[in-house]
Amino acid sequence: MIGLVRAEWIKWRSVRSSVALSLVILALSLFFAIVSASVYKADPTGSVQFRGTPLDVVDGNPTFVFAFLAVLGALLICTEYSQGTITPTFLNAPVRMRALMSKILLAIGLGIGIALLAQLFAFGAGALVLSTKDVSVSLGDSGAITQLIESTCFGACGVLFGVAIGVLFRQTVAAVIICIAWPILLESLASLAVPKDFRRYLPVDALTALLSKVQGADGSGHPLSSAAGVAVYFAWIVVLVAIGGFFMNRADTK
Repeated sequence: MIGLVRAEWIKWRSVRSSVALSLVILALSLFFAIVSASVYKADPTGSVQFRGTPLDVVDGNPTFVFAFLAVLGALLICTEYSQGTITPTFLNAPVRMRALMSKILLAIGLGIGIALLAQLFAFGAGALVLSTKDVSVSLGDSGAITQLIESTCFGACGVLFGVAIGVLFRQTVAAVIICIAWPILLESLASLAVPKDFRRYLPVDALTALLSKVQGADGSGHPLSSAAGVAVYFAWIVVLVAIGGFFMNRADTK
């Protein structure tokens, strides 16, 4: 398995679009943090007039990180099908689920690493801009490390969503569109078509229960607890990957 993961890592590094997408994710996190910090204002009494607390301002927009890391995950699958390299991949690993597992393991590592860098870049850039407004924010502030970890985990989970979509569709354009549109727009539209009590179980909505700023100070901001929300999200991932893996095992690679 280690050899398969190493091979996947080498393939990923050799694809310029994947590296470029990683840089885009970091750039977007910087952009959102800088813009949010630039327009942030608090009145003399200390009540916030924009996006909650200063920590929220330097959060780097984890939903967009989720979406673009999902694209990265989908490309791990779809690029091989579009370029025809999936055939030698399966010849090297005749048990296709082993090949898929190696991609999932690489995706997890990439997701955590890129999401963490994105949050750190956003935090640093946002804090720098806020300092020009005499607003101080640092990793030593109460709740800062917790929010950093939560946002990193939230964003990193996007790469698994992308892998699941990639395995299901195996078509680059369709997978990219779904990965970007679902967390940003389509899930909100889908929630209008399902019973109100079921909305909390949609994948991205369930995962937001992980975030303290969504849960609120008393933990009542989301119908699901953090643990339940994460469990629901991973249940979606397991089901989607299982369905996609079933058809992938029977699909012609030519």
